[in-house]
Amino acid sequence: MSAYPPQQPQPRPRDMTEIRARRERSRQRSRIARLDVMIGVAVAVILLIVSPGLAMSGIIALLALLAIGVSIAVPAYKRRRAERNARPPAPRRR
Repeated sequence: MSAYPPQQPQPRPRDMTEIRARRERSRQRSRIARLDVMIGVAVAVILLIVSPGLAMSGIIALLALLAIGVSIAVPAYKRRRAERNARPPAPRRR
């Protein structure tokens, strides 16, 4: 027996106006989220342009992170590829 009460199914909307209103609210939330991301990117770009010393250190840090990512990804890729090639081929169906 569960400690939680049984879940009640969500009531279905009676007409299309309710569905359209929910879709519009969803679109509005995604527009706001997209706007937030664009504002964040714009502020980051402005910060990098205004402060050249930080821009250079930021670029160096990004290059270091990229090098670390590549050094982690390449062996994993090679290992997966070797495992895939080591398996016997699947029997063909006729």
